[in-house]
Amino acid sequence: MSVHELPNEWAGQYLRLYSNPGAKISNQRLKEVQAACNRLAEEVVDYARKNNVEKLVAILAGPATIYLAKRVSELMPVPFVPIIWDPIDYVAENRGFDKGAVEQIMKDFAVLMKRADICGVASPGMKVEIELRYGTECEVIINPVVLSEEGTLQRDNSKFRIGFAGSIYARKEMETLLHALNHLGWKAKGRQLSLWILGHSFDLPIHSPASRADFRFLGFLPEPQAREVLSQVDVGYLPYWFDKKFSRCVRQCFPNKLSLYLSSATPVLYHGPADSSVERFMTSYPVGSSCNVLDTKVLADTIANLVDDQCFRERCTLARKEAVRDILGSEPYLTRLANLLKVKKEDLNSGFDCLTLEQADDTGSQTKLMTAQQ
Repeated sequence: MSVHELPNEWAGQYLRLYSNPGAKISNQRLKEVQAACNRLAEEVVDYARKNNVEKLVAILAGPATIYLAKRVSELMPVPFVPIIWDPIDYVAENRGFDKGAVEQIMKDFAVLMKRADICGVASPGMKVEIELRYGTECEVIINPVVLSEEGTLQRDNSKFRIGFAGSIYARKEMETLLHALNHLGWKAKGRQLSLWILGHSFDLPIHSPASRADFRFLGFLPEPQAREVLSQVDVGYLPYWFDKKFSRCVRQCFPNKLSLYLSSATPVLYHGPADSSVERFMTSYPVGSSCNVLDTKVLADTIANLVDDQCFRERCTLARKEAVRDILGSEPYLTRLANLLKVKKEDLNSGFDCLTLEQADDTGSQTKLMTAQQ
């Protein structure tokens, strides 16, 4: 394995230094990223040739990996397989690049996609978008769910526990959950409602008398411990943006929270648009319940109905087993990965000469590139 430092692609850090940066600073930053990636590509190609690499796999997590993969694929004429987890234009905008720079990144991304033999994508929705726009064959690659058994602790039926794990990106939706709990007085059908938060921080106001709110902030937990804790809750809350500016992500991404809840045998309360990857998945595999409007009363009613549904968890457990058997288990995952890499399934364990470009760490100030021969 070889690790290199990539150029800082977060244009936003530079743009915030100016009251009115305009396109000049954003384009300058993009050119710096391109130049640095072109220099680094020479080292990557040298590494690949020394190790007799026969295939290039690149996880395109931002402009830096796009421009690095673009240059490496020019210098090294081997089969090229990109993998995409998030819409590229959304990622570029999130990095702080302005409209003109994003358009240039998308033009260069289109050139790169023409070189791709096949592309790994995060969801069926992204598969449709990529194949229609670029004509590149796609394979849906969803990381396999690590199955946990039902929680072993005896459940306190006087309470209904709602769990939430991860960072709070959909803030308006999370605020609506808090308003819904307040609307219910933190009680439904005679059961105390409890909210368990697993994450680095929680900075939203509860706005409820301490005597009513049953709120537990458990902090960040490693995934095995998080699965164990979540297996004790009654439902895992999964909010997704209703704001139309995030519609590309909502339609195309497969959120990690969903995989985490499923791996912990936790039914899902999805709160987000109907036109989404999550809703389509839950239509095929009803692993929970949905609320598709940003409305306090409707969400409160949805929660109350779940509390009153005695068969809810049993139905979700059956649906989860079907989803794991069909698409989320290790066997379906290995089959799709073999299709993506154009190798036999058994060769995934024996090894083959493949160079993987992946951002191993992205903190906004430093990004590292991991190149590994498989």
